[in-house]
Amino acid sequence: MRKKQEDSDLLTIVAADSIDKIDSQMRDSFQKLEITGLKQDGFDYFIEKYGSQFIEISFFKCPLIADLTKLESLSSIESLSFYWNQRATRLWDLSANTKLKSIALDDFTRLHRLDDLTLSPSLEVVRFGDKIWDSLVLETLSPLTSVRNLRRLSFSAKKILDDRVAPLASIQNLSELEFQSNMFSTEKVAWLTARIGSRVRSRMLAPFFTIENQIPSGNKNIDIFIVGKRKPSLDSVKDKTRIQKYVEKFNSMVEHFREHPEEGEPE
Repeated sequence: MRKKQEDSDLLTIVAADSIDKIDSQMRDSFQKLEITGLKQDGFDYFIEKYGSQFIEISFFKCPLIADLTKLESLSSIESLSFYWNQRATRLWDLSANTKLKSIALDDFTRLHRLDDLTLSPSLEVVRFGDKIWDSLVLETLSPLTSVRNLRRLSFSAKKILDDRVAPLASIQNLSELEFQSNMFSTEKVAWLTARIGSRVRSRMLAPFFTIENQIPSGNKNIDIFIVGKRKPSLDSVKDKTRIQKYVEKFNSMVEHFREHPEEGEPE
């Protein structure tokens, strides 16, 4: 059991340290917890006895937890994050977590639907995807349109089975968006940019994005990533003319979709 130096309110423990080292006297000292290595029985016990003490909990490397329903009892929780889960196929009933503002789901290998998020009355920040393993396969992004207070969304995935970006255009309160540069085709991104680019901040709603630390590749220094499936990464100096062609084509598509709002998402 230890307190992280960079966050004086964060308590970090591992299951081997014994969950019962958390006691009620810590309520005033720690509001945030990072806990590692829980299995199902330890998870259930921790939530029942100590979970309500914290407003922010991070479950780090707890791959064997299959049932997350005990989280429904945390009426005061404001932030939940999970890194690496190999068993859970669904989340839980988020309607009881009335103060939950932020959720992060990293490396859930068996989670294929996001329907449970729609039950939340308070979620504003959602992040999900692959931090280490490229394994997340989702059926669709459609449930996100029903997360009514969602403002900030960040995600990655190996694949979205229906390959649709249209749900992202229907998230009414969305203000920030991030996804992989090669997640969707350039045509789909241009369509999405035409629909929400004026109100949503995102480096992906553009023909390319730039990185500060260049990546050496042969005789080039890669610092430009063209947005879209199977699009290249380029050198901003040596590939200047090529980049400009991508920019012109992207901007032309965006303008077309703005002038034709009746057109649906490209196939």
